[in-house]
Amino acid sequence: MDDTAEDTYITALVNAASAYLDARDGVLGEALVTQTWRYSLPMAPLGDIVLPLGPVVSITAIKYIDAAGAEQTYSAANYRLADGAVELVDGASWPSVAERRVAFWVDFVAGYGAATDVPETIRQLCRLLIGDVFEARAAATTETFETTPAARMFLHAARSHRGLF
Repeated sequence: MDDTAEDTYITALVNAASAYLDARDGVLGEALVTQTWRYSLPMAPLGDIVLPLGPVVSITAIKYIDAAGAEQTYSAANYRLADGAVELVDGASWPSVAERRVAFWVDFVAGYGAATDVPETIRQLCRLLIGDVFEARAAATTETFETTPAARMFLHAARSHRGLF
């Protein structure tokens, strides 16, 4: 057997571990690498908008549907990003929006950057999950990923405390 004999299997495990950990559907509640997301609301917020996926790098745009049904862009001069939340600057208020299922949304960038920028705890967790499944030759399932005490320890240490979508 040469060094590339298991590449396909290892690639599948890396993809499964990443899907298990990463972003909105991942158990960590964090975007691991830089990603663009949209957070939608049925109305304008009443206060700060705590974005449900971090770490938040920037706000790309805040848009809404006005009472006349036209899409509008909310001026970036009216808000700032602070600790993963969008907050109004002094003197600003959220716009009036139409009544509909999605009337207001925030496009934002989240993630640690490149894969090499992901915190070592999370990268080690990924290695542990991949190694455990590789050695056991088991199916890459949620149950398999959560069975070892070490995996549970790293999951607890790395899990985000933000609300999910």
